[in-house]
Amino acid sequence: MPFQADNFLYYFASLQRFRRRPAILRYAVSILTVMLAIPARQALDGLMDSDIPFITFFPAIIISAFLGGRGPGILALALSLLAADFFFMQPMHSFRVSFGDAVALVVFAAVGAVIVVLLDLLNSAIDRISIEQRKAHAILEVAPAGLIAVDAMGKITLVNAAAERLFGYERDELLGQKIEILIPQHVRAGHAALRAGYMKIPSARSMGVVRDLYGLRKDGRQVPVEVGLNSMLQGNQQGALAIVVDISERKEAERKQDILVREVQHRSKNVLQAVQFIARRALTDDRDPAESRQSFLAKLQALAQTHDLFFAKSQATLGDIVRAELAGFLDQVSISGDDLLLTPSAAQNLTLIVHELTINAIKHGTLSTPVGKVTITWRSNATRLLFDWAEGGGPPVEPPTDTGFGTTILKDFATVLGSATVEYTAEGLHYRLAIPLKNISPASPSERSGALRSAPEPAHGIETDDE
Repeated sequence: MPFQADNFLYYFASLQRFRRRPAILRYAVSILTVMLAIPARQALDGLMDSDIPFITFFPAIIISAFLGGRGPGILALALSLLAADFFFMQPMHSFRVSFGDAVALVVFAAVGAVIVVLLDLLNSAIDRISIEQRKAHAILEVAPAGLIAVDAMGKITLVNAAAERLFGYERDELLGQKIEILIPQHVRAGHAALRAGYMKIPSARSMGVVRDLYGLRKDGRQVPVEVGLNSMLQGNQQGALAIVVDISERKEAERKQDILVREVQHRSKNVLQAVQFIARRALTDDRDPAESRQSFLAKLQALAQTHDLFFAKSQATLGDIVRAELAGFLDQVSISGDDLLLTPSAAQNLTLIVHELTINAIKHGTLSTPVGKVTITWRSNATRLLFDWAEGGGPPVEPPTDTGFGTTILKDFATVLGSATVEYTAEGLHYRLAIPLKNISPASPSERSGALRSAPEPAHGIETDDE
C-alpha cells in the first residue's frame, strides 16, 4: 500500500475491482440485490407507510451501479420498477397502475437514472485516480533514491524499494515506526526537536551537501547520505517527504581521487629529486663530458622504464625492474626471486642500483664477453630483503681507484636503503644488498597486491620529505 493517508480511497477502490469481473457475474449480482430488496420491503410493511414501495430498491440500484457499473445499474433500476409495481402497488400482482402510481414510477425511474449516472461518473473518477495512483506508485518503486514520508508525529507512512535496500529493512518493519530508527545514536536525541521545528515551518531544503550526514542501517552500519526534504500534506496534517541518496560510492571515489592526486604529486616529486640527484653527480663527475652525458641519459632512461612499469601496472616488482634492465642479455642471465611489490621511491632507488650493476657488467665485467653469466637472486622474509648479484665467467675485476658515481650508487647510496657489500673477484663482481622490508614494500596486504594506498609511504633514498 503506497500511502497510508489514503486508506479510505484505497479500500474504496478495492471494492471497485468487482467491476473487472465477468459481465455475467456482475449482472447476476444486480438481479440478486433486487431479489433481496423484495422481501426486505415486505418485512417493512408493518413499520412504514405502504405508499413508499421503493425504499429498499434504492440500495439495490446503488449497489448494482457501484459494484457492477452502468449496465448492471440500469438492469437493477428496470427490475426495481417491475418489482415495485407488481408486489407493492394496487392492484397487487398485476402490472396495471393508476395515474398516481404511474407518476410515482416515473419519478422513481428518474431518480434511479440520476443515481446510476452519478455512480457511473464516480466510478470513472475513481478509475482515473486509481490509474494515477498506480503510476505514482510505480514511479516511487523504480526511483533510484530512497523515498520516506513521515506524518506530523514523525511516524513513517511511506517507504519505497530503494529505501528498503538502502537501510536494509523490509517495508513493514518501517511503516509506523518513528523516523529516528534510521538516525545514528549519537545524533538521535536532538533529532526529534529538529523534526518538530521543521513541521512548524516546513520548506524545501537539502542536507548532507556541506557537512557529512549519515543514516543508520538495520545491521548497525552507518551509510553516508544526502537528504532532500519537502513538505507533504497527509490528509489534513502536515507531513514531510525525504529523498535519501546513498553517496557511499561518491565518497569512495572522492577518497580514491584524493589518494591519486597525492600519489601523483608524491611520485612527481620523487622523479624530479632523482633527476636532480643524477644531474648533480653528472656535473661534478671528472669523466669525459661525452661519457658523463651518455651515463646521465642512460640513467634517465632507466628511470623512465621504471615509471612505465608503474603506469602500466600501478605497482612494480623487483623482478620487473631486473628483467627490464637486462632485457638484451637474458640469455646470459639467471633471475630468481619472489614477486615483491615495491613502493615508487624504492623502485627508483633499486632501478639505479640495478642499472649501475648492469652498466658495469657490460663495460668491465661478465656481460662484456659472450660467455659470461650473471646470477641474480633475491629472497624476502618477514623483515628484510636479501638481494644478490654474482658475476661469473668474465674478466677479473679490481676495486676502482677512485670514488665515482657508480661506486656512490653501489655503496654509499645503497646504505640509504639498507646495507651493501661489494666483492671484486677473479670471476667477477659479487654484490649483496640487505634491505629492511619496511623500507621498500607497501605495508598492508592490500597494498602489496597493488591497491591504492591511503597515504604516501615514508621517504627513502634520494627522496626528501613528502610535505
